[in-house]
Amino acid sequence: FKMAAEQGHAQAQYATALSYLYGDGTTVDYGQAFYWMEKAAGQGEFRSQYELGNLYYEGNGTPVKYEQALYWYEKSAQQGKTDAQLACGLMYLNGLGTPENNEKALYWLEKAGTPNSRMSLSGNREAQTCCGVMYSEGRGTAVNKEKAFYWYEKAAENGDQYAMLQCYVMYTMGIGTKMDREKARYWYEQISDETVKEKLQQSPRFKMLAPDLILKD
Repeated sequence: FKMAAEQGHAQAQYATALSYLYGDGTTVDYGQAFYWMEKAAGQGEFRSQYELGNLYYEGNGTPVKYEQALYWYEKSAQQGKTDAQLACGLMYLNGLGTPENNEKALYWLEKAGTPNSRMSLSGNREAQTCCGVMYSEGRGTAVNKEKAFYWYEKAAENGDQYAMLQCYVMYTMGIGTKMDREKARYWYEQISDETVKEKLQQSPRFKMLAPDLILKD
C-alpha cells in the first residue's frame, strides 16, 4: 500500500492511514495516520474524510479542532456516509465547531436515519431516536407527533431501548398514532433494560394506563 500511496492513489493512502491508525502490520502512529488520511481526504475519498474528522475531533495526530472536524465530516456526509451525517447532526445539535443550529442538525440526522442501499440498509438508530426527540419537542422544526412516532418506531425496530419505551407510551396513549394496546405491549416486552422498566412501573401514569403489565416481566 505504501508505494501506491506515495504515488498518489487515494485508496492506497486511505489503507496506509488505517494501518498506522490501528497498528495493522506496523506500530500505531497517529502522526502518520493523520498525514495519509489528509492526503486521501484531499482527493475526495469519503471514508478518509470521515476518519480525518475523527482525528481532528479526538485530537489524534493533531490538536483538537472541532471546526476542522465538522468541515471534514460534512465533506464525507455530502457523499452519503451515514456515520458522517450522524456526526454532523450531533455537532450542529450541540454547537461543537459551529454555533448551535437545530435546523441543520435535524437535516443531517434525518439523512443518517434514512435507510439507503449504499451505506445503511436500516438507517442509524441513534440518529432516528434524535429525530424522534426533535419532532416531539419541536427542535429545529414544528412539533409533529406523527413524525416523532415514525422516527421512534424506526429506531425501536433497530433495537434502541429509549425508542421502544417511547413507542410503548405513544401506542398506549394514542400519541402520533392510533391507540393500540397490543402493539404497546409488544414494545414494552421488547425492552430488555430492567432499569427502564422499573422506573416506568413506578410512574402513577403507568399504573393507571397499564395495570396488567405491572410486576409481570
